[in-house]
Amino acid sequence: MDFADNINSIISDLYEGILDQQSQNKALHHLAQLLGSKHVALTTWNKHTNLTHIIQSSGLPEACTSAFQEHFYLLDPDRIFVKKIPPGQWYIDYLHFGKKAMGCCEFYQDFMKPFGFGSLSVSPIASDEELDSFIAIQYKNTPQAQKIDQLKQLSGLLSHLRRVLNMQSHFESIKIQNAFFQASLEQIRLPILIASGDGRISHVSRLADTFLSHRTEIKMVANSITSCDTFNRKLIYAIRLACGLNGPKIASGLRIGVDSNTALHLLITPLPIDHQYCYQTQQNMALIVIQDLSFPMLPKKILLKQMYGITLAEARVAIDLLKGMPPKEIAHEAGVAISTVRSQMKAIFSKTGASRQADLQRILYPLLSIDTK
Repeated sequence: MDFADNINSIISDLYEGILDQQSQNKALHHLAQLLGSKHVALTTWNKHTNLTHIIQSSGLPEACTSAFQEHFYLLDPDRIFVKKIPPGQWYIDYLHFGKKAMGCCEFYQDFMKPFGFGSLSVSPIASDEELDSFIAIQYKNTPQAQKIDQLKQLSGLLSHLRRVLNMQSHFESIKIQNAFFQASLEQIRLPILIASGDGRISHVSRLADTFLSHRTEIKMVANSITSCDTFNRKLIYAIRLACGLNGPKIASGLRIGVDSNTALHLLITPLPIDHQYCYQTQQNMALIVIQDLSFPMLPKKILLKQMYGITLAEARVAIDLLKGMPPKEIAHEAGVAISTVRSQMKAIFSKTGASRQADLQRILYPLLSIDTK
């Protein structure tokens, strides 16, 4: 396998490494072998904390890895020169920093030499206001001319590496968003489900999972919600309405059973706007809240606060709007200025995804039917 074929293999492993850590380690190890290096590292430097973090490293003993992570950017004088190197180009220490400076530099004498490294090459990969990412290659006894020739052949690899790091950053961002999303949903402290227009379930809260395990009216089959045939058709239709598949998004409420001691009430509403971005999809989702009618429901204003993140004062205004009260009357009863109510209405529309009062009615009116004993 020639140099170009090796590079193509490394690029393939780097992309697989976005989701498989071992493939990325394999790519870096392969690159180290190809370049005759004992150490190839993808690192990031945090400009605010002045700390270096090794994203991936290959071929270093544990003591050297720790020393590299703790002291690289604190001791390395080359960083001044690296900043002047454009992405895709290489900083080579003995050319840019000089052999004489390397011979009396603390970084080279106290860090690199004890671990058997003689020279360093670095190329910037990406940079923003917070982080710098780069690839660093440390050598032992590779001839200088050979190193320079090899580095010139890595230009294609560096562009792919930049894409890999950007994609990894994007996926990490999604993971963080989803973690916050899951945590915020659990804080609602209600049995809730998130469903798409075809009835497929994307999220089940812990309370809902526990609740459904003790009930027979609603079941989860192959990640889809199901119940008795007649009710299931109504439920899927209600979910489609909440997702806006047949027009504007419309919320609804369904009741299963006649006996108040065993009946369930389902509130099916469009997924609150604050949570929609977490799915990274153009598909609208529905939020399903399950109420056991044998137990008292949370007060409507508390339910609105938990579901949509609105304040209690905004929740009171929203409920009055649902009852058909005009803003002037709401302001009079609350003893506040009409401008305050209009400001609260603006916040309510923003948090619920409504653009006008008619939208708010379609999204929230089933709340009026909830029994808050």
